[in-house]
Formats: sequence, C-alpha cells, structure tokens
Amino acid sequence: MQSSFIPRAMPYTLWSRGRLVGHTEFEFVANTDEHKMGWFHPTEVGLGILEIMTEPSRVVCSIRHGVDVEGIRVDLDAATDRIAALDLELRSPEGTVLAVEDIGINDTERLMQLARDTEDDQELDDLDELDELSDELKADIAHDLEILRFDDFEADEDQPWEETKFPRYQILAFF
Repeated sequence: MQSSFIPRAMPYTLWSRGRLVGHTEFEFVANTDEHKMGWFHPTEVGLGILEIMTEPSRVVCSIRHGVDVEGIRVDLDAATDRIAALDLELRSPEGTVLAVEDIGINDTERLMQLARDTEDDQELDDLDELDELSDELKADIAHDLEILRFDDFEADEDQPWEETKFPRYQILAFF
C-alpha cells in the first residue's frame, strides 16, 4: 500500500542578529517572481519583536483614521528605522541568506478587526452621494456590500467559527 504522506518543503527562516525569529513556507500564490508570501510562524524571540515588525502595517492603516499624511510619513520612517535596526535576514531552506528589498509582517487579527471597524462605519446610504453612478450600478454595489457584511460570517451554534484555523501572522518578502 502506498503512503499518502507528502513531505512538506523545508521552511525559509527569518533571523535577527543571529537569532531565529520565525519561519515560513511561502505557501501563498504570488503573481510575480519579485515577491513571496505565506504564513509566518514566530519563535519565542520573534514573539518578542513582533510589535516592531508589524509597526509599518499599523502606521499605514492609521491613514483610515484621519491622521495627517506628514505625521504618517514621520511615523513610517521611524518604524522603518526600528526594523532596520533588527538586521533581519531571510534564509532559504538550504540556509543561504537571500537578498531582499523589504520584508513585511502583518497581524491578521488586527487586520480583521480593522476590516470590521471599517465595515461598521460604512453606510449603504452613502451611495446616494455618488450622483455620477447609474441607479443600476448603485444597486449592484449595495447588493455586493450587503453580501460582504461581516455579520454574515459570525459564529453560530451549528457551525462555530474556528478563530485559530489559520496562523495569526503573514509575511511578505520583496526581492
């Protein structure tokens, strides 16, 4: 009888000053060769510096909260400097240090909360302000927004939502 076991690829690893920060298999499909994406699994060391590694994402997302653009630029520069101080290295499964332009880590729990907050702030009535759109297009947009409401994805007793189904962090590396 043949085994159905399929060996997983050796993970790429992320290092900071000689300390293992985490690993990824870059399992997401990327649309170019210039970047790779996947789930990021931090080590104990990685957990200790995740606030720094996820800071640029938090700064950029704060634009939605009405922060001035110049303030965002200053905050983003400071966050970028803190990440640069970590001296991050991405290594191939064979241990070779890879030349990367940028590495980003996202906290999916925070992004999902941001999406919920944004959705809660949106009003379907806002479509009436878009006079240049046809009534048919407005109706289509309103229909799509209603389908995408997060309320429809809430857990129920028959089919509870598994919050831990996916890892919490994602990594994106630009080459």
